[in-house]
Amino acid sequence: MTRNRNDSSRVQRRGQLGQLNGVDPASKCRQSNHVWISLLTLAMWLFLIAPPVHAQRIEGSPGNWRLTTQHDTDAQGASDFLIRNMVGNIVVKGTTGSRISVVEKITSQANSEPVGLQRDRKAALSFVRTGNTIELVRLGEDGGSHTAVYEVSIPARLMVHVDIASGNVEVAEVQADVRIETGAGNVGLKNVQGRTSVRSGSGNIELAGLKQFATIHTGAGNVTAIDLDSGIDVTTGGGNVTARGIGGNLKVVTAGGALRAIDISGNAILFTSGGNITATRVQGRLEASSSGGEIEALDIGGRTVLSTNGGGIRAENIAGTFRAETMAGDVVLKNMKNAFDIIAEVGNVSVFLDEASFLNSNDASIEGGYGNITIQLPKEIKGSISAIVTESGSVVFNSPGSGAQITRERPTSRGEQVRKASYSFGQEGGRISVSTRSGQITISQK
Repeated sequence: MTRNRNDSSRVQRRGQLGQLNGVDPASKCRQSNHVWISLLTLAMWLFLIAPPVHAQRIEGSPGNWRLTTQHDTDAQGASDFLIRNMVGNIVVKGTTGSRISVVEKITSQANSEPVGLQRDRKAALSFVRTGNTIELVRLGEDGGSHTAVYEVSIPARLMVHVDIASGNVEVAEVQADVRIETGAGNVGLKNVQGRTSVRSGSGNIELAGLKQFATIHTGAGNVTAIDLDSGIDVTTGGGNVTARGIGGNLKVVTAGGALRAIDISGNAILFTSGGNITATRVQGRLEASSSGGEIEALDIGGRTVLSTNGGGIRAENIAGTFRAETMAGDVVLKNMKNAFDIIAEVGNVSVFLDEASFLNSNDASIEGGYGNITIQLPKEIKGSISAIVTESGSVVFNSPGSGAQITRERPTSRGEQVRKASYSFGQEGGRISVSTRSGQITISQK
């Protein structure tokens, strides 16, 4: 009993001494527990961000070593997948699984192995999870010369954002939105169901099977878009653009390059600072402009406006109203179905009308500067034509005797050439007005 009382008194004195020193023994115990909890949390955190290595294989020979490493992590509960701070080519493919898997393929030119390979490859890959986002990052810095390819498999439902300094990027079979940014590299997107956005400092971009609207920007490079269910907006600092099978509106702006638009369900707006433009089977409105290049428009369903500072214009089967302007180049129109307006500063103009009903309710205007103008009319057309040459040239009318009437022909003062004339075909219909400063105007019927 005496020993127990002594022990108890010693404990009380220690507690009093601790309180005198400002230290509560119970508090000290709680602090110790907090330290252990913090260490346990840190360990769990390190486990989460360090991707487990399933397999590692080193192959090759001095000067051409190949290291293949696989990492993976669980993507349950995640909605976004982010890749950044990477250098190398990246291939992302959506799957039906629930995990993210990365196969890292490193090729090194080091002479010794594996020391040389480790020297070339000082960085390590890690997964970092923040909320609903899983991020694949590179920790550390790269060493010597090597090339890297990352083959990434993800659940198809995840949104994808790739932001890298340089390297090619491919994304396929993803159900959510995709956003890609690369300082320099080619980009390929295939069978993406969400909205897409691509920005590349330089590099070619290829798109196929996209389901929603796409926004594309490249500082320099060609763009190819095929079989898109929705529309697309493309801007490039210089490069050719080809769009085929677009299910919505198409807008393309390039500082220099050829543009081709084929099978467009909506409207098409095409602009290039230098290059040819071809638009075929556009169901909606077409606006095409080139600072220096030829323009061809075939089978257009809506209003069409074409302009070029240097190049010819060819249009055929235009259902909507039509306007074309060129500073230097020939203009050829066939089978126009609505009113049209042509301005050609330098170059010949040829118009071939196939439908007799064209002038029933439509008017047309052709204004030439220096060049010949030829108009061929169907035999049964109704309407009138007025033609004038202001400086040098003549008006020539060739009729097979189908009822066309010369309402006025005014020759020059010498009576050598007709410079101003009017012709009518029946008592009703629209009117075609033709003028040129210098050149011959020829009007004929089939």
